[in-house]
Amino acid sequence: MSSYRVLYPLGLLYIFSQSSKLLKDPQSWILMMIGFLFLSFFWIWIKYRHTYKKFRKYASFLASNNLYGIINFGVIICMQGYTFVYRQQGIHEGLFAKLFMGMILTSIAFLFVSIFILPRILDRSIADTEALIQLYGE
Repeated sequence: MSSYRVLYPLGLLYIFSQSSKLLKDPQSWILMMIGFLFLSFFWIWIKYRHTYKKFRKYASFLASNNLYGIINFGVIICMQGYTFVYRQQGIHEGLFAKLFMGMILTSIAFLFVSIFILPRILDRSIADTEALIQLYGE
């Protein structure tokens, strides 16, 4: 099972890198990764929406995660990254542009990794909250 957790993200990165050759755009892999992140955030939101509504009044559940904050941060980073990478009026030269591009790509890479970690954290938080509810009652 652990090889699946390693091979799946590496396979996705390989597909993203091959999209640059297929679409003949050297920056299309960034767009593919942003699209994957949007779809993943939407899937996580749909999957855990009911659970969040059910456990939002319990401090043990709320203290261990901030699902909507992470999703909001991810969407903002993706939209700003897309705007900066694909802007038409300027060339990315200068120290600030290079640093900002590096920060955007690093943030997108961390978000990509967090997509695979976040559901495990949420499932564990849900299990802990359900155990506390059984122990102490409603």
